[in-house]
Amino acid sequence: VKVLKKNGISVTCEKGLACCGMPAWESGDLKTMQDFASKNLDLLEPHVKAGKKVVAINPTCSMMLRQEYPELVKEEDRERALLLAEKVADPSEYLWSIRNEERFNTDFATTPQKVSYHTPCHLRAQSVGFKARDLLRKIPGVKV
Repeated sequence: VKVLKKNGISVTCEKGLACCGMPAWESGDLKTMQDFASKNLDLLEPHVKAGKKVVAINPTCSMMLRQEYPELVKEEDRERALLLAEKVADPSEYLWSIRNEERFNTDFATTPQKVSYHTPCHLRAQSVGFKARDLLRKIPGVKV
């Protein structure tokens, strides 16, 4: 949240969200996953309709919101899930999207060092690419 705010991004942390539903779905409990999805869609829909991005900090959760909700939700939630899916972003993906804007803050405090980065499997499944790695490369003195 601090990094987003430092880059001039207005942040709202929606209270009351349920689990994305992945654990329920993985254990074969589609109904619980759909119930969680309906609750989350109710809470996130006003933000989506207002044109806001939904930044999900957990790659598994962003994968559920972006790829699985449109396929697995109750029929009456399908359209809302499709609209939400278009607005979901990983934090590094979102920051990368504003890297050429004036508000992108490059005032990095760093100690020169080597950094390893592993792309989470669920980000690879979303074709997010290497946005986090590329952001790390923008920090002076850091070798990735």
